[in-house]
Order: sequence, then structure tokens, then C-alpha cells
Amino acid sequence: MLAKINGVFRLTRDPEIKYLQSGTSLVNLGLVASEKFKDKESVCFIDAVVFGALGEKVVMPYLRKGSQIFIGGKLNFEQWEKDGAKRSKHTITIESLEMLGNKESGQTTQPAAPSQPAYTPPAPIPQMDITEDEIPF
Repeated sequence: MLAKINGVFRLTRDPEIKYLQSGTSLVNLGLVASEKFKDKESVCFIDAVVFGALGEKVVMPYLRKGSQIFIGGKLNFEQWEKDGAKRSKHTITIESLEMLGNKESGQTTQPAAPSQPAYTPPAPIPQMDITEDEIPF
């Protein structure tokens, strides 16, 4: 059974890149999602990975600790044994990603509220050298 997940998360640390023996890049991310209900807050921490060009050409150059992203991916359950004790955790393999903004600058891709009198032109879209074969979907 395949479990799909979509959600808005913030990065808990800067992305870390590794390369597999095959030469494919693997970017590790720490994510957090939180929800407030009345006076209580629920927080969920989860690890995620991004393979290939999406990680190398989008995640590494543009995302940092505190960046907010919307992701789509597969939910995985990993099990292993360490020092005789069984361990497990859930992870996400990210298949699609949209950058929403970051905590430090307060920037988001959402339109400005109508009550704001000043117009700020959008930032130019960065040019990326990606071929159709490198897009994972």
C-alpha cells in the first residue's frame, strides 16, 4: 500500500546533500508542521529526502532553515536495529515541492492583503538550467 502525503512544513535545519554510489544526489531535510487549537499546539517533526535534480537545483540553492514549503510525496516507514534494540520512524520521499517563503524575511508567495497601500513588484523568477528529462514528474 502506498501512502501519499501533502502538506505545509518548515525546515528545521539547512538541507544536507549526499551522493549515492550511482551518482544520484540525495538531499536530507528536517521538517516540522504545527497546528494550533485553542490554547494548545500540536507539533510534528519528520525527516524527508529529495532525490536528483529537484534536490540539487531547487532545494540546495534556495532553501534554508526556516523556509516554508508545500510538499507532495510518499510516506515511508523505516525499521532498523541498533545495539539490540528495534528502532523505527516515518520519513517522506518528496516528489513535488513549492517554495512558500521563510520565517526570517517574512516573504511568502501569497498575494498582499488589500489593505496594504504600497505595491511591491514580485521578485524575478530565477533562471534554472533544467532539461525536461531531469524533471521527476
